[in-house]
Amino acid sequence: MARPVTDKDASRTAQLEATTARGLGLLVALLPLIVVLGLPSQLGLFILDEQVAALILGVGLALVFLRQRSSLRWLDLALAALSLAYGIALFQRLPVLSEGAFFRPVEAASFGIIAIVLVLEGMRRVVGWTLTIVFGVLVAYALIGHLLPAAIAGRAMSVWQLLSFLGTDSTALVGPTLAIACFVIVPFVLFGRLLVAVGAAEVFDALGAKVAGRAPGGSGRVTIVSSMLFGTVSGSAVANVMANGVVTIAMMRRNGYSKEQAAASEAVSSVGGQIMPPVMGAAAFIMAEYLRVPYSSIMIAALIPAFLFYGAIMLQLEFTARKLGLPAFNEAVGRPLSSYRLQSALLVLAFVVLLGAIFLYNLPAELAAVLAAAALALAGLALLRSSGFTLKALVSEIAETGMSAADVLLVCALAGMIIGLLTATGLGFTLSFLLLEIGKFSLFALLVVTALVSLILGMGLPTTAVYLLLATLATPTLMQLGVPGIAAHMFVFYYGMLSMITPPVALAAFAAASIAQASPMRVGWESVKLGWVAFLVPFLFVYQPATLAIGSNAEIAAVVLACLIALPLVTAGLIGFGLIALSATQRLGAIVLGLLILTPIDGLVGGAVAEIALLAIGIGAITWHVMTARKAVSAAA
Repeated sequence: MARPVTDKDASRTAQLEATTARGLGLLVALLPLIVVLGLPSQLGLFILDEQVAALILGVGLALVFLRQRSSLRWLDLALAALSLAYGIALFQRLPVLSEGAFFRPVEAASFGIIAIVLVLEGMRRVVGWTLTIVFGVLVAYALIGHLLPAAIAGRAMSVWQLLSFLGTDSTALVGPTLAIACFVIVPFVLFGRLLVAVGAAEVFDALGAKVAGRAPGGSGRVTIVSSMLFGTVSGSAVANVMANGVVTIAMMRRNGYSKEQAAASEAVSSVGGQIMPPVMGAAAFIMAEYLRVPYSSIMIAALIPAFLFYGAIMLQLEFTARKLGLPAFNEAVGRPLSSYRLQSALLVLAFVVLLGAIFLYNLPAELAAVLAAAALALAGLALLRSSGFTLKALVSEIAETGMSAADVLLVCALAGMIIGLLTATGLGFTLSFLLLEIGKFSLFALLVVTALVSLILGMGLPTTAVYLLLATLATPTLMQLGVPGIAAHMFVFYYGMLSMITPPVALAAFAAASIAQASPMRVGWESVKLGWVAFLVPFLFVYQPATLAIGSNAEIAAVVLACLIALPLVTAGLIGFGLIALSATQRLGAIVLGLLILTPIDGLVGGAVAEIALLAIGIGAITWHVMTARKAVSAAA
């Protein structure tokens, strides 16, 4: 007779599973360092990067099945064991199969079948059905696409060819996308987690409170600054909302903002962290690989748009606070900044090492992240041991890095298979050709279509997956039409990011709504209103490349000046309040004038003169408004 399972047995099993998950997390976080530091070649070993990526994927899949439980626990454990076996076997056999899959069709197809089953089931648990459905449609197209009309026909592929291609080809599952996830994104995730572990979040909150001062509605400033800084090291909008929003949303509510305004402020500020250098979202590293440029070039290009984005949010909350008559912010947020001297010094050290390695020594971004993480870990162990940053805590953070990175590995693995199918079947070329036809008719129409597709895809996908798909389909077409490569890629990157705050499915906004106990849809639309500039800026990338620091210093300065004048005009017009209330006519005039200043007309006859005239009118309008507000304040006094 079988012995009944006791609570003690269940506890031991749970503990064993947790220990196993931590061990797998350590592997996912540490295995990439082998490649980044070049250890195999230093030891005289010939190991392909794809082999290590395959092994990391197998470990990551096992982690997903251990943590994302189903109703059948035995099935989860079986899938986890199969994932590990798959990763180890592919690591061993990939050098042979990558060159000779044609001569071993059964073995290659077997790897393809296992990869498809494991990756699709893992994706279903982590993200949902959207990317899985896209993959299914492309598989069907690969098998029957040659039977479709000539305009949309694809290359014929047999089932065996398809399975072998997906499982072993270096342009599919184990291609560049998975390699970037393993060897670039994972080191930066580790760097971000160590920053938080040594007290980055507390320093950012204290810095935000310092910036806020005693301004009316200053809690909005705290939210923006802290979420911006935290977002740039976390790279995940939803994670940022959940970590930071618990404090900032309640703080803004106490300062007088509505539930919807507080939640939207946190959501939009957190989403912007993906575009804020030096550590941006995962898609930024993939962009550098696509464009074959150093990551430092992406950082430089992202600086002006990021400050425009956060400047517009800051202005909007500032004007809203004045319109609502909110009281001065006079609330302590944790401890003062002066009490975080050691933590602040560690943050400065980490960013000095990171940026110095990238800009001064021209090291790869992933190696710079590893060096910065190592410096942070050693300094933290030396200076913060009494504060809880012990060796045990460090190991725990490394394990958590692997656990959190497993989801990104899955997304990039499936995206790699989808991109491989688009290339192998010729569908990517066909769709790009159709987009090119739209672009010949109107570049603006093509940009609008691309933006809408990005927002629609983003309803069920993370930013990285949206960017990967659009970078494959839309950016080549934009570049053929003369759009600079970095402008085309930044365009789809921004709109993929904006899907996180755009209804009907706005994951970051909905996460913030759950904290604020507000209507998700209301928070979503409030987020769109608050983040209006982010919907406009991508078009400036295309029509005003100087926004991305492309062009002469004079051109860049002119664009920055135009934005500095236009943003307060449009923001005040949308809210109906600047330093004082605006009439309906003044609101309309401010919006129209601001948009005209942003419109690129320098290429037209007399355009340069018209731009100078518009800038002068804008400066005059702002000056008149400031003087009128001062007179009103004096009269009231």
